[in-house]
Order: sequence, then C-alpha cells, then structure tokens
Amino acid sequence: MTAGAILQHVIVWLPLVIAGLLLVRAGWRDRRINDHPICRRCRFDLVGLGEVGSHPDRCPECGTDLTGTTRRARRAVIDGERRRRWRALTLGLLLLLAGLGTGFWLTYKPLAKFPWTTWAPDWVLAEMIDSPNTAQSDMVTREMLQRLQRDDLSASALRRATTKILVLQADLNTPWRPVLGTLIEASRAKGTLSDELWQAYAANAIVINVEVPPVIGEGARVQYTARTTYRVGGWIGKPGPQRMSLSAQVVGRRQTLGQLSRSREFARYLSTRIEASRTSESGSRLDFRSPAPGAHDGTIEFDVGVFNTEDVDESRNPTSFISRQTVAVPFVLHVIDPNTYQVSQKTPPELRDAMHKGFTIDAARLGRSTFNLEMTVTLWAQRPPMDYAFTVVLRTARGDLPLGQMAGRAGSQDIHAVSVERPPPGLSAGDVATIVLKPDIAAARSKPEIREIWGEEIILENVPITVEAE
Repeated sequence: MTAGAILQHVIVWLPLVIAGLLLVRAGWRDRRINDHPICRRCRFDLVGLGEVGSHPDRCPECGTDLTGTTRRARRAVIDGERRRRWRALTLGLLLLLAGLGTGFWLTYKPLAKFPWTTWAPDWVLAEMIDSPNTAQSDMVTREMLQRLQRDDLSASALRRATTKILVLQADLNTPWRPVLGTLIEASRAKGTLSDELWQAYAANAIVINVEVPPVIGEGARVQYTARTTYRVGGWIGKPGPQRMSLSAQVVGRRQTLGQLSRSREFARYLSTRIEASRTSESGSRLDFRSPAPGAHDGTIEFDVGVFNTEDVDESRNPTSFISRQTVAVPFVLHVIDPNTYQVSQKTPPELRDAMHKGFTIDAARLGRSTFNLEMTVTLWAQRPPMDYAFTVVLRTARGDLPLGQMAGRAGSQDIHAVSVERPPPGLSAGDVATIVLKPDIAAARSKPEIREIWGEEIILENVPITVEAE
C-alpha cells in the first residue's frame, strides 16, 4: 500500500471510527440523575420505604434480599437512578458503521488487485479452477499456465484441475471459457496429459445444434440450420506456452422424421483449425416432405471427428482422429394443415415508406438452362417492418408474367430467387423492366407462422436486365 493510500485511510475513515467508539462508550454508560437507592434487579426506586438514610430489607417489587452478607446482597442496591444517553449512542453507532464501511471499501480495492494466486499452493489453485466467479477462475488458470510453462506445477494438481475442466466442458448449460481449454491443450503439448483425458477432451469439443421451423405446412420441404460450436482453447491476453492445434470434421449421415428415415452424406463441414468462441453455421434440408399434421419427433445424426491439424495429408484431409463419434441431435417438427388457419392483409399507413424501401433488386438476369432461356430475379428483403407474402410478377408491354412466390417475417434479411422459363421474347441486355410484388395469401401459407401480411402492391421500376455470360 502506498503512502498516499495510508494517508487516505488515516484522514477518511479512522477519525470516524474513533469518534464513533467514543460516542458509543459515552452513550452506553449510565448518567446518574439522583441519589435514590435503586434495586439492581428490577430497578425499583426504594426511597422513603425504610428508615431515614436507609432502605428496606427486601424489595417490595421483586422480593430480592437487600441486607444479606453475600456478595450479591451487598451489591443489590444501586446508589442513584441512572439513564443511558440514547442520542449519543445512536450517533456513535452511525459514525462507527460509516467509518467501518468506508475503511472496508478503501481496503478492499487494493486487496482485490493483489496477485494472491502467485503465493497460493498448487492444490488451492486446482480446487478453485471451476469457480463460478469467471474473473477468479481465469486468474487461477493463467497462474497454472505460467507454472506449467516453468515446469513448476505438480502432477496431482494438474490432474485434479483437468478433471474439473472436463466436467465443465461436458456440461452444455455452463458457459465455456476458452482459457480452460488452453490449459488442457498446453498440458498435452508438454506431454503431461494422458491419452484417455485427451480423448475425453476431444469428444466434448464439438457441440451441434439443429434448428427447424417451429411450424410448417403439410407437404412442405423441411429446411433446417445446423450450428457447430467449438468448446476448446483460445489465448486471452499475451501468448502462453505452446498448445495443440485441433481440427474437426462433421459429416451428416442419417435423417429420421417420424416413420421416415434416410441415410446418406447430406452435410459436411471441415475446419482446418477449430477456435474457441466460434460458431459455424450451415443450412440444409431434410430429404423428404413434412408428414401428416401433428407433432413429429426427428433426429439428425452427425459423424464427428476431432484430430490434430498436423495429422493431415496433402489435400488437408485428416489421417488420424483423436476422437470419433456419432452425435444424434433430436428435434420436434410441428406440421399443420395450411387450410385450417386464416391469413389477413393489412396496410398500416405509417409502415408504407419502410415497406416499400424494404425490397431491392440489383438486376434481373437472362440465362440459359439445359434447353430453354430462363429469367431469374433475385430480391433482397432488408428488414421489412411487417410480415410479407408476394407473387413476383415481371410487368412488360405484353402483360404480366408471374415469376414465383416469396414470403418472410418482419425484420428479417432474406434473399429470394424466383425464375421462369421462356420469358417474353424481345428482352435483351440493357433493357429495363418493372417488377411488381403482389400480396398473395397462398404464398403466406408456405410459412404457417405468418398470420398477417402486407396487403398492398410494391412496384420496383427501372430494373436493369443483364445476360449471363456463357
């Protein structure tokens, strides 16, 4: 503690404590207000009850013997009535509490920054590594990393800390702290972590979540999003000791929905290096349409492998796995009959400008499919303030040509591509077209969660037509 901090203590909280103690002492001590004899036990005033200058043999109030020879009897009478100074006592307690509170705060601030982990034994650090206090746990882990780098960490403490870290890593309800994984990987790089613990760490390194739409119409294709989260190490602050570089391979193998089942490789993620606090995301679809209305249980199985980055061939494919397992991710799909609910159309005037600005088109593209000329329009929905469902129409001098349907939720950022074969003849590069978005309740039924849509046409004029290069 610096001289300035000591002076701050002396001039701020110490005078408050001293003044508080003096006032408490003065207020607690009785102040004599007369010279009457008083019974010590019940505080009854005995004046005038005996002979002049004396007192009765017994207290008329409580019956205490006042003339015996015992020490208690000799002290049974108090000389004079006394009263406590409650105002002084109350003020003293307030000053004492203020002084002690201020002193604690001024003392806690420098002590909180004191590097106590530097002096703590290894077993204490190992016991505190899974502390719910994130700052404390990170500080303990950093100290263990430094001791591991200096070869100054006991094997028993490292083994105890590793066991606690693996329990935390396996608990998906506990936020993962990358510095914990760094200690595991640095220990492996030092050769102090067993193969069994290393394989357990790799097995829990990959967490997969599958998200499906909460509600979907009967017969629609089921789109899902798979998110892969890595619970591994990651440096915080200055670089520490050498650690292992890990990679992961996640391959989807099997889909199940109710009584439907199909096995094939339908998704693949390959990361040359997995990093903490990083999530990869990939969208895909189930290879069958949604079944009959109702709630259906589903499962998507993934083949998950974790390997060292160095263990790859010339094509960066893994040659040996630390851990390989099948992860089955369950989900529930709610299917409804699209004809059993109503969709309404509304056009709130206050949302009109925002809705019209919520859709843009860079260009309409003319390309060639296998046999025919094809017209494709890509639309960007940029956070429209209301749910929408449209039929996309290409408006020309020859009339309106429907291109397809699009639907989405308010506030989303979606890309919609609609196309049609055999567009009107005469369109060429450099021409401009008008794209009309017409409200369509039938299109809304592709997303059963939509119950209210924008009910006014949105016209996008002067859209340039481009031609796909051959």
